[in-house]
Amino acid sequence: MIPIGISSACCYPRPVEETVWSFCDHGVSAVELFLNTDSEFSPQFLKPLKERMDAAGMRVLSVHPFTAPIESLLFFSDYDRRFQDGLELLRRYSASLHLLDAPILVLHGCLQQNAAPDERIFERFASMRDVLREQGVILAQENVAPYRSHSLDFLQRMEKTLDGDVSFVLDVKQAVRAGEDPLRMAEALGPKIVHLHLSDHAPGQDCLPIGSGDFDFDALFGVLKRRGFCGSGVLELYRSNYEEESQLYASMKRLQASAEKFFQST
Repeated sequence: MIPIGISSACCYPRPVEETVWSFCDHGVSAVELFLNTDSEFSPQFLKPLKERMDAAGMRVLSVHPFTAPIESLLFFSDYDRRFQDGLELLRRYSASLHLLDAPILVLHGCLQQNAAPDERIFERFASMRDVLREQGVILAQENVAPYRSHSLDFLQRMEKTLDGDVSFVLDVKQAVRAGEDPLRMAEALGPKIVHLHLSDHAPGQDCLPIGSGDFDFDALFGVLKRRGFCGSGVLELYRSNYEEESQLYASMKRLQASAEKFFQST
């Protein structure tokens, strides 16, 4: 079955390591790590974290960097020296993901109001993708409402321009916030999706624990299965979206049960 876990972002601003220990204690076997500051990318921080996760049988599915809000400035401006420094930052991130055995780095990308032409964004993404690929890490563009990537049209043009050499994270709540249909995005992007950020929603509430809204996860997993998805997924809520930590574990189990209908172990 495809691995389904929980993002440490669900417990922010609780320290990452405390969140991971709690997940371990509750039998969570897969996580996305949202690393919230520069020191959390250091070997001194990550090595003991990795040892504890290994002992608990927990794997890291993906890493979300704290620099997401300034990716427009780092990677997509017309100041080339800053972009070159940004690539060096990616090499540091890549080494950290290699230490964690984490296959995916999540990218927010370029903000909507940024004046960078699409061609520059696509070209820079290709350079960033290739830097991470040197360490076997996948750079995955997430659909995010305030960013160019909010639009399915943009993501499809990105895929076409890069001759299909692109990977995506499908975030259900971000699709809803952007006025996009998550099922249509899953259908259109199909096998290029390598990772999922999952949450429920209902009218007027775009980020809820699983089962608290009316989103059809069976329909989502059915589309993904038919379109050749073979990636991973995590529950991603914000701390204001749930009351008790037990709701995270119940949500994860609901997602696993839904995914299991379509992605049986072989």
